[in-house]
Amino acid sequence: MKKYILIIFVSFITCCVSSGPINNAEFDSGGNLSDLQGVYRNKGDAGEGTLPIYLSRVIWADDKELVHENIDTIEVLESENNVLIVKAMSEKKLLKEEQFQLGKDFLFENGSITIDREGGVAGFKGGEPMLGLYYGSTSLGLDQKGHGKLRSSGAAVGMVYLFLPLALGAQDDVRFERIR
Repeated sequence: MKKYILIIFVSFITCCVSSGPINNAEFDSGGNLSDLQGVYRNKGDAGEGTLPIYLSRVIWADDKELVHENIDTIEVLESENNVLIVKAMSEKKLLKEEQFQLGKDFLFENGSITIDREGGVAGFKGGEPMLGLYYGSTSLGLDQKGHGKLRSSGAAVGMVYLFLPLALGAQDDVRFERIR
């Protein structure tokens, strides 16, 4: 019997992956919307060996004409009625400006903006090797040192090809330096 328990235990694959910049700080969960006001570097710090991540690409993910590599800073201002005015700047030149309304364009909970949240069941589409549950979320806010912080996290649990149990978790953090 012990032999079978050991085989089951060894055959259950688990994995947890985490990445982020050096001296990564946790989210500041006590902040309010006005705390987001400031100027941030567009190019984020995700740690060594990672591809560049741009704050502008997170904010304007669907804008195919915006050249994110040309944007130096992102300025965030709060106006009346819980509206954030976000500006993409390059050497003091305005490249893009947009207003985002709390409750309409984004949610703000525990000091961070929820950009994306998804979950569901995998395995019902052709070619999907896993049958199971998955969850993912992306949040943007401030870290405990006052810098911008992006966190993407996800998890999945299920059976690969209906015989191999699998549990995975991942979390990636990016810091966007606050200039002022």
